[in-house]
Amino acid sequence: MLVTDTNIPDVKLLTPKKFGDERGFFWKVITKKLSKTCSA
Repeated sequence: MLVTDTNIPDVKLLTPKKFGDERGFFWKVITKKLSKTCSA
């Protein structure tokens, strides 16, 4: 997950990583670990 700061204080842009293989692509959007990290 790429986390980018914005011009708005305390607002982050979250860009999920794209995974792919011969079947197609998927994004791992949120995980329990990430949600705990991002929680205030």
